[in-house]
Amino acid sequence: AGARDGRGVEQYANGDVFEGEYRGDKRHGRGTYWYANGHAEIGRYREGARVGEAVQWSADRARAWLVRDGEVVAEIELDGDAQLPSSICDGAFDPGGDFPCPPLLRMDPPE
Repeated sequence: AGARDGRGVEQYANGDVFEGEYRGDKRHGRGTYWYANGHAEIGRYREGARVGEAVQWSADRARAWLVRDGEVVAEIELDGDAQLPSSICDGAFDPGGDFPCPPLLRMDPPE
């Protein structure tokens, strides 16, 4: 089999799941990463590494954090007017600009 390019899903032995874009068999572009502990993160990847801004949610989706280049930098208040950074939710993930991004409306990772 050749290298993955385009959208795909990868399940890891530890229970984590990634759904998103690939280039040359590496995470590259936008994606959602579900951790085995229930946390979820939506953000961007470049050649397999997390880059730029991302948002991470708690397992119960009651709390969220802004992440930059893989490091948590602030908690996001989840009130009715909450908006994710436009660098995360634009185009394919959030055409209407609503919170949260559509991939995280699904509480569980893809099977």
